[in-house]
Amino acid sequence: MVLESMTGYSRSDGVLKLGVPEQTWRWTWELRSVNSKGFDLRSKLPPG
Repeated sequence: MVLESMTGYSRSDGVLKLGVPEQTWRWTWELRSVNSKGFDLRSKLPPG
């Protein structure tokens, strides 16, 4: 078996409810791997 490419994509969404509407957290994870020899981490957070 010959490996031609190491490209992959994944996405997952989630919700955490803590009992009151003001304390509902939502998140999205996105993972991408595109034929790279290094590691590049990027994160985005909402303001506040």
